[in-house]
Amino acid sequence: TSPQNFATCGNKKDEFSIKLWKYSSTKATLSMTFNTQGQLYSMIPLSRDNVIGGYYSATVYSIELKKGGKFVEYDEHDKGIFTFVKLSNNRMASGSADGSLKIWKEGNTKSVFSFLVFKKKMITSIVEIPNKEMIAVAGNYNTIPIYSIQSGKLIYTLQGHENYIAEIIMMNDGRLLSSSFDKCLRVWDLEQGQCVFLLKNVFSVPRFMVQISDDTVYAVY
Repeated sequence: TSPQNFATCGNKKDEFSIKLWKYSSTKATLSMTFNTQGQLYSMIPLSRDNVIGGYYSATVYSIELKKGGKFVEYDEHDKGIFTFVKLSNNRMASGSADGSLKIWKEGNTKSVFSFLVFKKKMITSIVEIPNKEMIAVAGNYNTIPIYSIQSGKLIYTLQGHENYIAEIIMMNDGRLLSSSFDKCLRVWDLEQGQCVFLLKNVFSVPRFMVQISDDTVYAVY
């Protein structure tokens, strides 16, 4: 939430909790519990004192950390939300198990527009392509469609994986990295729309990846 703090979420059967921590301490500085059924699957900071997350019950929650856990609901999806990302120009995007993607403006609980990406297939990852007004979408499908953020129009599709896509991230040089249940990692040149690097037979399927330097990516399995 800030350079000195970070937030975590935890889930139980009938509640979820959010804790705020300082990097310099092993004791949480703030802890809040919400009595509701389901699970919080993704969470991102909107500001120093506000986090927002996608929820299994198909609701997005914006939670104000300094106001006793006051939250605002964004409730338009039909099924659970498995990815939620912050975009440029005060926009957000949510992807759901109903296969739909929605674009939101921060502070507005009605989506700007919505479109179906994968019919009856889950969306698991969304990334914005910098300075292009485009987003890449991945999920329980073997292709990565690229859409216009402004119109929701399909621009082109990255093809090459042979199984579901687990995760996609933007790299520092503007290329896209994807991991798949086909046990392959691919690097894509988005100007050409082609795979430029292929690593086969990885040990397992990375569910979370982050680039820490120009030539190093950490993966969580």
